[in-house]
Amino acid sequence: QNVSVKGTLYCKTGNIRQGNVRVELWERDIAAPVDPDDHLADVYSNHLGEFRLSGATSEVLNSKQ
Repeated sequence: QNVSVKGTLYCKTGNIRQGNVRVELWERDIAAPVDPDDHLADVYSNHLGEFRLSGATSEVLNSKQ
């Protein structure tokens, strides 16, 4: 499975972009005790709050989205 994400982070209480915030991408597994969730990627948002990351995983069991 491959996934890509891009976005812009804003402050919850205002329309202010948030830079230098760590964004993580995880693959969540249905059978977590057998096959734990996988960390696919992380990145920090730029000074405008923008980020882009992608990741890939190959699983024996299906993952939930």
